[in-house]
Amino acid sequence: MRSLHTPRTKTGCWTCRARKIKCDETKPQCTNCRPRNRHCQYGHRPRCARRHGPTTASALQRPAIAPAAPRPRSPTVAPVPAPSGQHLPYGLQSTDWPLPLSETDKQALQHYADSVVPRMVLKSPRWSTYSYVLFMCTRHPMLAHLLLAFSIRDMAEGRGGDGTTAALEHYQDALALFIWHLGHPDVQSWVTFPALWLFILYEQTYGDDPTVLQAHLRGLCHMIRCDGSSILSLSEDNPTGNTRNGAQNSHGVPREFLNRMALWTVHYDARASTFSLDGGIIDLLNNKYPGSITAMCEASKDALRVAWGPEYPAAEDIWDSQLDPLWTLDHRSTMLRFKLSRLERAGGGDNSSALRQFGAELKALEIVSIDGP
Repeated sequence: MRSLHTPRTKTGCWTCRARKIKCDETKPQCTNCRPRNRHCQYGHRPRCARRHGPTTASALQRPAIAPAAPRPRSPTVAPVPAPSGQHLPYGLQSTDWPLPLSETDKQALQHYADSVVPRMVLKSPRWSTYSYVLFMCTRHPMLAHLLLAFSIRDMAEGRGGDGTTAALEHYQDALALFIWHLGHPDVQSWVTFPALWLFILYEQTYGDDPTVLQAHLRGLCHMIRCDGSSILSLSEDNPTGNTRNGAQNSHGVPREFLNRMALWTVHYDARASTFSLDGGIIDLLNNKYPGSITAMCEASKDALRVAWGPEYPAAEDIWDSQLDPLWTLDHRSTMLRFKLSRLERAGGGDNSSALRQFGAELKALEIVSIDGP
């Protein structure tokens, strides 16, 4: 076991110093930063703002399928005057979205950036996963409807109003598009995991029937069973179809980011298993696509740097590097939670060997959490 008080370098790059590892001080990139093309900066520590900046949105291509025909929205949330000169966050325009936006929709998107995102993250809201979700949702009408459903409902809750009707209209439109999607798994298959994650986010926050959440998880499990190679973009040499250095599909969303959406959905399944409400996704992936969950976790670590591209601040990249051990710890503990639920579900019989193995994994996780990887 390594010492808990290993001295940190005071002359290495800031990425290595944040990760508490030894830096060989090779310039312009040390040997630790070079493999993942991380920011490698010496001298004064880079600073980053913790509020929304004026950076404009990156140009993203429009989705390949046409949006569903719009229908009038119920005015259940009273509009309020929009901020002067700004309707949508992060420099986005109404024309960037794959469906017409009402004034309530625009205010809900601004509410998402101003209120929802800061509540969800520890790092700079502007450069977080939840902020990029907003950009991702401009890529497909189903995702746009789901984000609007959640944002309108959250905005109404904050104002003490009733946004249920308007939110459910968006939710129902998304559900209709998803049913269409089920019949065409070879088209826009990238949208499957992000859509399921948004469905689950809504149900977990505002749903009153946990079996609906389980139905979504089971539906995803059925889709993977029928067409997993397309949904997961799996290949023999690359278990998640991940391509580094910013490679993207035709929709413009990096695969690293899609891996993060997939992993978060897998984590939902793991936590739901504690209450016997999982959809069997993890069992299916372990049996049919062994190694895919681990590959998702590894690819996810670079999701934000690749997704935001050159605009991503060096200080944010250092922050992500510092959180790498916590990210891995959360993933491993979630998977152990799933294993424990399976042991409990197995019930009687001789589980002594499985319990010993679980105890050894738990002890190893404890050591890593104290001493580092």
